[in-house]
Amino acid sequence: VLQYRDIVSPLTLLPRRRVPVLSDGAGGQYFPCSFPFSSLIREFVQDSWKQFTSRKGKTEQVWSQFEGFFNQTTLGRLINRNLMSDETDYNSILQYLMDFIHMNITLSNQHQYNIYESVILL
Repeated sequence: VLQYRDIVSPLTLLPRRRVPVLSDGAGGQYFPCSFPFSSLIREFVQDSWKQFTSRKGKTEQVWSQFEGFFNQTTLGRLINRNLMSDETDYNSILQYLMDFIHMNITLSNQHQYNIYESVILL
């Protein structure tokens, strides 16, 4: 897990201009992130899911229960506040979704990526 000390320069004790990213895309592919820290968001959601499923038994309502659990996290509250706002930044949401595709689906060419992109933009 990336921590604050990982982004601080040991010389100046200030955050570095470039932050090391611990993961790349699905299948080892590298891609330019469209949304800042999208890999950290994905990692947080995955960790939250693991934490949730380790405590709860599997039920038919697991998704709605996880949604309630996730909405109580700092990230969940921030996302909900943005989605409920009159000033929702849909461009940021789309940028994250594009990164999500790269992080979770192994694509063999740009054409496949364009297909996923067009589906999301519908």
